[in-house]
Amino acid sequence: MIAMHIHHALAQVHELKMRVINAQRFTGYSGCCRIVGGTLAILAPFVLRASWYPQTPAAHLAGWGFVLAASVIANYAAVLYWFLFSPEARRDVRRLMPTAYALPSLAVGGTLTVALIRLGAYDALFGTWMCLFGLTNLSSRQVLPRALWP
Repeated sequence: MIAMHIHHALAQVHELKMRVINAQRFTGYSGCCRIVGGTLAILAPFVLRASWYPQTPAAHLAGWGFVLAASVIANYAAVLYWFLFSPEARRDVRRLMPTAYALPSLAVGGTLTVALIRLGAYDALFGTWMCLFGLTNLSSRQVLPRALWP
């Protein structure tokens, strides 16, 4: 009888622990890496409009592809570093769940990008990307700092 109560109490403690973990803010994203990605996105148009840069859709897609790749690599490398070395993360895979919130937007963005490029609708790419960026932040709003919401 006592053993059953102990097991029940331990199950309740475990459930409470899981609720606390799920309610905590996600601190795995690096502010510095997000600044690097944002800075690249701000500087890219200046490079892409430079007289020495080829003014073709393929060259511009390559330039924006570089911004995307550098930003994704920097941010997810920082998350991986946080996961492996932060005492807060404790290598608990559940702590990485907030990073999965961005995956649907990235997948849809990649699919729409390929479709729009195949159609030659290059002018629609920027608006599509901005909408998906907003949706990504919206889907992650519960685990990101409140200042990011606006």
